[in-house]
Amino acid sequence: MSQQPRTWRQFLNEIIANSKEKQRLARELDVGPRTLERWVLGATPRSNRLMRQLVDALPEHRELLTELIRQDSKYSNFSPVVVSIDETPSELSASFYTRILEANATAATNLRFQGISTLILQQSLQLLDPERVGLEISIVQCIPPARGQKVRSLRERLRMTTRSQVVAPEERLLYLGAGSLAGHVVATCQFAVIQDVQNQQGFLPMCQPEPGQEGSIAAYPIQRGGRVAGCFHAACPQTNFFTRARQALLQSYTYLLVLAFDQEEFYATQDIALGVMPAPAVQSSYVFNFRERVANTITEALRGGQALSLLEAERIVQQQIETELLNLAVRA
Repeated sequence: MSQQPRTWRQFLNEIIANSKEKQRLARELDVGPRTLERWVLGATPRSNRLMRQLVDALPEHRELLTELIRQDSKYSNFSPVVVSIDETPSELSASFYTRILEANATAATNLRFQGISTLILQQSLQLLDPERVGLEISIVQCIPPARGQKVRSLRERLRMTTRSQVVAPEERLLYLGAGSLAGHVVATCQFAVIQDVQNQQGFLPMCQPEPGQEGSIAAYPIQRGGRVAGCFHAACPQTNFFTRARQALLQSYTYLLVLAFDQEEFYATQDIALGVMPAPAVQSSYVFNFRERVANTITEALRGGQALSLLEAERIVQQQIETELLNLAVRA
């Protein structure tokens, strides 16, 4: 270098002037080459983790680069190693509450769940996992029972994760029941946290971890007036992830999620009698054609002179799959 750079952005600009080095850095940081160019021009990396990776990728310049980064007001407390200080806020901002209340007041009835849930999932990942360590959060809902029956299972209605580059909500047709942490939380209307899946202490039920699975999980009941609609579920590959601050945030998000559900989607605890569900791998062959079964149900109803809405057809198919899985678990 002809002269010592004055900022870390100038330093990076000199490094990526070499096209091979530019490609290498992009691979090691798992970003596009143009992202590096945007950083040089003033864009802010999405997390401190990327800044630490940048330092690690240039070990021969570690001291100089660390000092230049600290001179940036945004990174005055930057450390090239992970520090165990939990900087997660324990309260939500007033502006976020306003956004949720606005969505609740203005969204069409059939779009309210998707709108409110998406806002909460997106913002919760930003606050709970700014380092993108792989947090996965999901909204678990009671499967509506047939008339006169009790709630027998739950399903993950929507989930989002930082494990992939694209952070977007997705539907997941995973059924849960007795023996799962979500099932325990819904049946008891009490939140639960397991800080180490592999070395669980106490008597909280949960699905048997898959080989190699580790980390921590938490679940909070979505309840209103002593009735419950499901739970807010979170899982992280890190153990002891759910600090007091993160638990406080999860509880706050769960309170807001109540607004996403209709009154009839809440059930009294005495009307919940969850059955045992087979493992997710077993369920896949029963749920993969869910949308096709819904379409067929609507078509068959029309042939019989009955018009079914999409939600009505989905409920019928959900109950059909639930029965199939419950019977499968009994035979096993």
